[in-house]
Amino acid sequence: MSASDWDADTIGQIYEAAFFPERWVSTLDRIASLTDHDGGMVIIGNSAGVSFAASERFAPAISFLTECGLIVDNSLWRRTVAKKCDGFVTEEDLFDSLDEWIADPLHRMIARRFDVNFGTGTIFAGATGTQIAIRFTRRMGGEPTTRQMASRLDLLRPALIHATTLGLSQRRERANELMIEYDAAGLAAAALTAKGRIITCNSSFCAYSDLLRPAAHGKLSITDHDLNRRLTEALAAVSEASHARSIPVPARDGRPPLVVDVIPIFRQARDLFSEARHLLLVTPVRRPQTPSASLLQGLFALTFAEADSALRLFAGATVAEVAAHGGVEEDTIRKRLRSIFAKTGASRQSDLIALLSTVSAVPRNTPTRSDS
Repeated sequence: MSASDWDADTIGQIYEAAFFPERWVSTLDRIASLTDHDGGMVIIGNSAGVSFAASERFAPAISFLTECGLIVDNSLWRRTVAKKCDGFVTEEDLFDSLDEWIADPLHRMIARRFDVNFGTGTIFAGATGTQIAIRFTRRMGGEPTTRQMASRLDLLRPALIHATTLGLSQRRERANELMIEYDAAGLAAAALTAKGRIITCNSSFCAYSDLLRPAAHGKLSITDHDLNRRLTEALAAVSEASHARSIPVPARDGRPPLVVDVIPIFRQARDLFSEARHLLLVTPVRRPQTPSASLLQGLFALTFAEADSALRLFAGATVAEVAAHGGVEEDTIRKRLRSIFAKTGASRQSDLIALLSTVSAVPRNTPTRSDS
């Protein structure tokens, strides 16, 4: 067999997925259907955590293993790595017998619960210590993947390696471009892993090197002991609840007070930042002025209605006055306020006002939108 065993459309679809990550699922489904599998998955694991793309029928199993911390800590993954094979391997390549695989704790955990059975996979190293696994799987009742079919998938392995590693490079480049955009907006920003290691930052962030600097293993630290403890707590809280947290930093040596915001990176945003799980923004506290609705929408993913309500509260309006202006019930504004709290990390209205005061210090090119 040769690479011509595969049609150009399939190979082209693989390379498209490198630039458009949302196409990985359809690409995996296509390859699975052409190799008598029921679905496929791409799993990217590193020190920051795990991300994946998977066929719809197998995504719940991958999500379950990720939540349990078992996605890269299981016998199938370890044996595949230990095999050091430059190709796809099956259960018969990794276990002494198929009965041993069927009795394996991983198989027993996911087989009946998620309708996952035999398959074939490969693992290779990406950049910066990343491991990338690609696996195609059959549902319960399906036959084991043959060595012939695994060899056919080997012909796609170079394209799959190039596409996944290129995709990681594309994400890193887009993250760096976003950091430059933050610079232009006057925002000091850094992208951090779940454990607080700096992945990338902009020049505005470097201006605070006397306060914020890498410590052991590149982990971000604040030179003040108490503030550093609060940063550690904020990172842990954001990881657990996916809500932003803010750390006020007192003025020192002629520098104005600062607010360090720790914002979660999750869902589709992870396609942009790859390893990063937190975005850290540093803003100086100056004379309060009204921030723009578009800035609030961009920073905290607020809807326009939420941004508008937040701005009116910031300007001193009461909940009743905001409701009257919008022609809605007060309960609607209270529900909207709870959503704003969840997205910004504020726990009460005074926290929200304090947070908006820090955001107002950011230079803006977009005028404030107002319905009044």
